[in-house]
Amino acid sequence: MILYLINGTVEFNPQTRSLKNQLTGGVVYLQQPATACFLYLIVNQGRVVAQKELVGEGWKARDVVTLPNTFYQTILTLRKALEEIGLPRDMVKTISRQGLTLSSTIVVEPIPLQNMAGSESAAIKTVSIEKELSENTPMKNSRWLGIGSVFFCAVTLINCIFMYQNRLKMPFQDFVALPINNKTDMNCHVYYEVTQPNTDNYTSLIKKHPNFCQDSNYLFLSGYAKMGRVAAFVCNKDVRSDTDAFCSSHFFWNLSQ
Repeated sequence: MILYLINGTVEFNPQTRSLKNQLTGGVVYLQQPATACFLYLIVNQGRVVAQKELVGEGWKARDVVTLPNTFYQTILTLRKALEEIGLPRDMVKTISRQGLTLSSTIVVEPIPLQNMAGSESAAIKTVSIEKELSENTPMKNSRWLGIGSVFFCAVTLINCIFMYQNRLKMPFQDFVALPINNKTDMNCHVYYEVTQPNTDNYTSLIKKHPNFCQDSNYLFLSGYAKMGRVAAFVCNKDVRSDTDAFCSSHFFWNLSQ
């Protein structure tokens, strides 16, 4: 089936029996006899078509007798429809005692409907693709948002681990309580660094310097018995957990001091 473009503005579709103005969007529908007569005049543009010939074409599918008045009324209705859709009313001309003809000044361009269907399909496909893209965009955004969130959490976790491993370590965290048998005269908390199995040098040091172990001080000892070296840190608070603790340091090269 072919669609006809008239004067570049009006589409005549014989299949739907419609006239459509592309500029205004207006549509006018014709009856079957008017559609058949108009199509026959378009196909035979430039030739005068006799009334009998048009009647045969317009009413050939009907087993009825067409009166002249019915024919004239159909042509009148066709002309009104052409005028309403924006075409010249007199484009369908009556030639006295001969018949009707389509004006030669009217430009009619046949367009196969398959081309129109292809254009419409392309348009539909484009719209479908755009719709698909618009529908997939939130999913992609959500996907990227999820990936971004996972990445952010991973980076945060790594930073936390790094900060934990490199956190400021309070002093004497590895020191342990010094086991002393006689603690009756001791009023302090004694801890030592486990670097040697023998702790007699620490006990001897405390006995020589009883002032280290008073007022509930915290005493932290470190050294080597074989070399006679001992370092004593006397703190008023537990420096392992209290940042306000104050400590004094004492170094001994040999326990004879």
